[in-house]
Amino acid sequence: MNKKNLLIMLISLFGVIFIALLVFSLEWEKVEQEVGLTKKANVDPLLASRLFLQKKNIIFSKLNEEDQFFINGKITFPTDRSLIIDEAVLNEYIHLESAILEWVEAGGHLVYLLSPRREMFGLNENQLLVKSGVGVIDAGDSSRKYGFLEQPEANLVLKNGDDILAINLPHQNYFTGCEAMSYQLKDTDSTLICELSFSQGFITFLPSIHPFSNSSLRHLDHGEFLLWLVGSNKQLLYLPSMKESNWLLLLWNWSWQFIILIVLTLIVMMWNAAIRLGLPTTPTHSMKNLFADHIEAVGNFMINQNHHAELKMALLKDLEVAIEKRNPVYKQLTVTQQAGVISQFTGKNRDEIEQLLIKPLPADDVVRLQYIKLFKELRDLL
Repeated sequence: MNKKNLLIMLISLFGVIFIALLVFSLEWEKVEQEVGLTKKANVDPLLASRLFLQKKNIIFSKLNEEDQFFINGKITFPTDRSLIIDEAVLNEYIHLESAILEWVEAGGHLVYLLSPRREMFGLNENQLLVKSGVGVIDAGDSSRKYGFLEQPEANLVLKNGDDILAINLPHQNYFTGCEAMSYQLKDTDSTLICELSFSQGFITFLPSIHPFSNSSLRHLDHGEFLLWLVGSNKQLLYLPSMKESNWLLLLWNWSWQFIILIVLTLIVMMWNAAIRLGLPTTPTHSMKNLFADHIEAVGNFMINQNHHAELKMALLKDLEVAIEKRNPVYKQLTVTQQAGVISQFTGKNRDEIEQLLIKPLPADDVVRLQYIKLFKELRDLL
């Protein structure tokens, strides 16, 4: 090894050692950047609330099956639990309204959430609202829901003992007729939360579940708000609306006149199209394109001029073009081997194919037509 190469190797070695020492001497800091909710959190919108309450030794469960909470017209779990319902479920279970009222009167705590489909389902006249005397009105200036990475401003202040909780409660409606404890939208007299006793139990009316959903629990005092909602109970149950109505039924409930109008319009359009096109007729003769007519004329001319050999060669050439795409050495094979290859690909009898390849074009018009049809059939199969 000459001195020049040795010098280059030493310089490279020292360079690598210097860079390694420099890298290891640096102080590295791990920085986490929030990009949004995880896939699991997107599937379960109350995952954060469940994990949060779990640390406080409170169980948060979702009711998925009717027999988990409602059997023979009765609520099956005890009254020392808090129950959150989407009011749309009152339209999905028969006699659930009266069963929940009995459960609340016996000492249960109900959290009543307004449904965005309440007008569609006609939920303003259910027993829970009527007997509590609470009304619901459109907010008009409703606030939108915000995303996970947005920082909302508090629109409601809630007093919890000596603590003051600032929360943001998206809403489309306000409550009226709340004669017990009510909490108003900031700087207004519009009620966003209504809490009233009902015999031995009590009901909390909320316009939205959003404050303690995954995208909102981390903001403001929403965690404390969820604890305030649960109170002294050690288990929280959530009954969501599990059934989606058929889109046609929803549209019919929205405006059956609109559906009838659309159907009549389609009928008139079909009738108009039928009148303009006239009655369907069967063509009196088959339609052929110009190229097909040209080929037929050329074939008839060659037959009339006794060019049978040339026609046979044309048929063989047409067959070769089709088979060479699947067997490139087809031309180098004997006639018997060629018949075997064609038989393998088409499933036809090898001896019949060999005779077809060897025999000349028949002179009789009928036999010749059948002969040509056999070539066409083989080509189509290939």
